[in-house]
Amino acid sequence: MCIRGLTMFASVIAVGGPLLAQGFRDDFDKPTLDARWQWRTPAAGPTYSLTANPGHLRVTAPQRQTGFNHWVMPPRDAPLLLHEVPDCDFTFEGRVKLVDYGEGSNFHLALVAAESEGSVVAWGPFYARQLWQMQAPQVWLERTGWGKEIAAEGDARDVWLRLDKTGGVYTFALKRAAGAEWQVAGHRHTWFEPKLVGFMAKTFGNGPAVTVDLDYLALETRPADGRPLGARLRVEATSPGTSVDRNLLGYFIEHLGRCIYDGGLWAEMLRNRKFVGNVSDADNAGPDGALEHWRRFGSENGVELARDNVTFYTGSQSQRGTSRDAKGEHGVAQDGLELRPIGYVGRVVLRQVGSEAPVRVSLRRGDRVLAKQVLSGVGGEWRTFPFELSVSAGGPATFALTTDAASGTLWIGCASLMPADNVDGMRADLVAAIRELKPPIIRWPGGNFASGYHWQDGLGDRDLRPARFDRAWSAWDTNDFGTHEFLRFCELVGCEPYVCLNAGEALAEEAAAWVEYCNGPADSPQGKRRAANGSAQPFAVKYWGLGNELYGSWQLGHLTPANYARKATEFAQAVRAVDPTVKLVGVGVDGAGWNDWNATVAKGAGKAMDYLSAHLYHDVPPEGDPLVNYRLAMEAPERFERVLAETARIAANGRRSSAENAPGGKPLPLAVDEWNLVNRDAWNGQLLPEGKLREGLFAARMFNVFLRLSDRVRMANIALLVNAMGVIQTDQTQVALTPVYWAFRLYGEHLGDRCVPVHVEPVEPCRPSPLDVAATLSADGRTLFLATVNSHPTRAVRGSLDLAGFQPAGPVRVAQMTGPHVHAANALGKPSEVAISESDLPPGEARDFVFPARSVTVLTFAKG
Repeated sequence: MCIRGLTMFASVIAVGGPLLAQGFRDDFDKPTLDARWQWRTPAAGPTYSLTANPGHLRVTAPQRQTGFNHWVMPPRDAPLLLHEVPDCDFTFEGRVKLVDYGEGSNFHLALVAAESEGSVVAWGPFYARQLWQMQAPQVWLERTGWGKEIAAEGDARDVWLRLDKTGGVYTFALKRAAGAEWQVAGHRHTWFEPKLVGFMAKTFGNGPAVTVDLDYLALETRPADGRPLGARLRVEATSPGTSVDRNLLGYFIEHLGRCIYDGGLWAEMLRNRKFVGNVSDADNAGPDGALEHWRRFGSENGVELARDNVTFYTGSQSQRGTSRDAKGEHGVAQDGLELRPIGYVGRVVLRQVGSEAPVRVSLRRGDRVLAKQVLSGVGGEWRTFPFELSVSAGGPATFALTTDAASGTLWIGCASLMPADNVDGMRADLVAAIRELKPPIIRWPGGNFASGYHWQDGLGDRDLRPARFDRAWSAWDTNDFGTHEFLRFCELVGCEPYVCLNAGEALAEEAAAWVEYCNGPADSPQGKRRAANGSAQPFAVKYWGLGNELYGSWQLGHLTPANYARKATEFAQAVRAVDPTVKLVGVGVDGAGWNDWNATVAKGAGKAMDYLSAHLYHDVPPEGDPLVNYRLAMEAPERFERVLAETARIAANGRRSSAENAPGGKPLPLAVDEWNLVNRDAWNGQLLPEGKLREGLFAARMFNVFLRLSDRVRMANIALLVNAMGVIQTDQTQVALTPVYWAFRLYGEHLGDRCVPVHVEPVEPCRPSPLDVAATLSADGRTLFLATVNSHPTRAVRGSLDLAGFQPAGPVRVAQMTGPHVHAANALGKPSEVAISESDLPPGEARDFVFPARSVTVLTFAKG
């Protein structure tokens, strides 16, 4: 059908240049540009002429340091000649003739279909001799952010080009002579409806000027083909398949941003509760003596606030307040709290000389005191004062710690405030939400944080643990959430812990001591220490990471591949001397980069590891066009699947080629222990915009990738579980379960033990399907789960199912996640737009199933 349509249009336009019904043909034989065209030049320089070569439109892009580019990130300043198109199908064609360019020129001179000003589909002559070792221009397909999707062999200095859109599918064709047949080069499904068609003269790099002539451009429009796209899905249910490790649905928490503190997993509400850091600069009026995140409260006359590095309770600093003839209430306060109408518990550690005045702790809103408690008996030695405060109404509040002392000195060593419903220091609402996920494994404490973390700092009385400055993320860490807290958290949510060792700045002895602390018997040196801290029984932590991203220059303790292989071997030997049963994850990279890291590490240290890690992130820059960001996010898993397959091959070959592992030795499986979409604003530690349906669809496609590669990928951990790219987003009082959360629930509750092959083919070869499918079987082979992602934003896909060798009986369970649009979100304080719906279908109806646009669907078939 697609080829017939192209041939028919060729015969129509060959007779000449009259205006076609619902379209046009412009031969550029007038001295001025037709009013239908929009000539857009975001930057000065590019020009067009209708007189330089009569009967042609000549476009020139002059030499420029960075060229006139059009890609994901601004500036997008390539010149564009555009014409609006209605919501329809169309065929757009033209002849492009290169006039002048240099050997060092870099360009793409293309017919375009533009979904927006930032998102174009470009089909035309491409040249970048140095980058691609090209002898002559070739016709390429590029979409903004995704290069060289189709490349047509042959010289492209004078070509006829055709871009056809029919029923949600683009067809790309070309020819090199007027009387020749159109040659179809390929098909791609549309993502968003194009609004404009035209021509783009994109250049990049600092190459010579480019001049091109357009002989004609022609457009034919026709009513849109609204049929659903079609696909045949054949499941090889009798295949032995590959075993599925539920650790593929793992998570990762790190001391980063608001993941753990400041409204995250840990229930502490006060920032800088141990009074470290610098004095604050209240209202930009100069330092007022209160430490970071705190401010002076009440009377200023006769009251001096300062940090004290001589008299302190924990670390090396406290907050000191000295009164000399002071009048009225005075002290320190912290704003920015959000309360629920519940009880709160806390404590302060105080010391006072020269006064016997009581101290008050209170919650306030403006001049109104919501709750308070008076603490009497503060003396010359440090003393901890617990308190309870209850409020009847939620909302913003200030925590204040004050006194009426006219004279004397008060020191505050530390302070704490938590909701009374906290669960062993963790937020009850988060623990409940995470428990519902049934997480198989959670990685901690990093990430980059791990390379500077010393585990001993997180032991013992939390108020006495030293706060440390985290150089990885430039923030203070109170060490409140340490080994015991993390392992208690894992116990509460029912998961395996995965601890990443500090292989950056620490030595192997420190790593081995941590393993002994967690796993050693109670009579071992570290086991005794553990018992003294309240846990006589070993924790039996099975999974340990041999460092994090030590290939990167940003990492504390950055190493070369060879040096890391030696250090990983040293760490593994020390750790296994303590506990030979542990499973160790070595640091890997994605693919063959970073100075051949994977091959070197697998060969030099593969025998010491049970897994090799890889981290996969796809950038969705906030400056990027939303349509481009969506399309690239949906297509990124295809690239990641290829990268992981290549990474697994390199790791296996490297391990087998080592002297200690003769050919035929066991492969080295992968642990993708960090993956996600990344909004680069995440790295400032601030709360990201709410997770959208886009992120949920991306997660589901990544699950399918992991399942298809389950013979090589045995663990995956999304970064992060809470806030900062999190599966769950929070503020101090609320929890938002993002679409990624529901994607995890959907797969976690509908997952078999073996992954079996699925073959997906379009019903019509020229109408490719956007479906991404994975199938798993239960251990007994009686239940089949078919997980299908239709990431197309607007088009449903009709799937014809062939369950080869599997005869279901009874109703088919349909579990589905979708939303009203791709930017649908579950935002804090707003009604949720994305959730899971469930229903039943007769088996016959399920065999011909329509997968809605922008949806994740799991069909569960059961044998009788």
